[in-house]
Amino acid sequence: MSRAKSSSRRLWILVMMTAVGGCVNWRPYQLGPGSTAATPLPYLLRATGQDSSRIVLTRPFVQADTLYGFIRRDTISLPVSGVVRLERERLNLGRTLALAIGVPALALGVVYLVACVDHDCTPGF
Repeated sequence: MSRAKSSSRRLWILVMMTAVGGCVNWRPYQLGPGSTAATPLPYLLRATGQDSSRIVLTRPFVQADTLYGFIRRDTISLPVSGVVRLERERLNLGRTLALAIGVPALALGVVYLVACVDHDCTPGF
């Protein structure tokens, strides 16, 4: 693969990761008072501890007074009393539509301006 293609691919991946990251945000999530292992939880939960540290748990579950979840392949346990805030990841439809429609429109506008600054780009109908 040529260096230009590799650089172009990396730039495209960076742009897409930034765009997809803008489509979601974290919203507060409240554990119910009677949460048990049978209580379904969101696939991802972000827990904020008393020291303001944050951790994102995958496939979390509650057992007794402890919140468990996975980070990569490790199981993590947090005492529920030590968690100051829980948040779940939510899709932001407004940002998603703005990125899906706005970014391509902006790119086309820039291409048009660059191509037509020195040339006459009036249609010849």
